[in-house]
Amino acid sequence: MFDAIFLSVNLVIPKSMKYLSKEIYVLEGPASYQEISEEFFRKTVLKEGNPAIVTFSGDWMGSAAMLHLIVEDLCAEFKEKAHFYCINLQKSKLADELGIGYVATVCFFYKGEMLDQQIGLVAKTKLREKIEQFIKTI
Repeated sequence: MFDAIFLSVNLVIPKSMKYLSKEIYVLEGPASYQEISEEFFRKTVLKEGNPAIVTFSGDWMGSAAMLHLIVEDLCAEFKEKAHFYCINLQKSKLADELGIGYVATVCFFYKGEMLDQQIGLVAKTKLREKIEQFIKTI
């Protein structure tokens, strides 16, 4: 039983990440869910203003790793409507600046402003509804 739990936690850590540069990692596959740096976040999410869904997580949290898998799946569904990014809190202090107090948090940005957020691990269907609602409002 413990081996299965340990194995499932290990599987949610994204091993498909490909290093591109100092500021960006890309998950290989059909969807584009990228781990980004603070610099990239400021330049792309805040200044360019395109619709962006950003997760704030860390590899050490099981719930954050599970959320990562859910967002990765949803990215494939919504990749034409929004950009999907991940900020690793071990490498960034953005959570403090943005007032994010929980590790597994999904934030919805448009035109450089955070319009909404989902705190904690939620079911894929609930997060899908939240993304659909976000896309309708922009």
